[in-house]
Amino acid sequence: MNDDWILEVLADLKFFAEQNGLPFLAGNLEDTQRLAAIELASRLPEPGVRTGQHLLRYYLRRGRGNSGGFDS
Repeated sequence: MNDDWILEVLADLKFFAEQNGLPFLAGNLEDTQRLAAIELASRLPEPGVRTGQHLLRYYLRRGRGNSGGFDS
């Protein structure tokens, strides 16, 4: 099973928080999205540093969700 589903769940939670007047929760969820993306990228097999950096950028982009997500 692919683990990147968690980025979508976090993006949905952040969107909900933003839409319902919970700005501190939304900010913390954005930090959590970044941490999840970093951890997921670090778990993947890494044939070279360049590939690892590419995967990290991929995960960070995936974490954008419906609410705008990360700056990459």
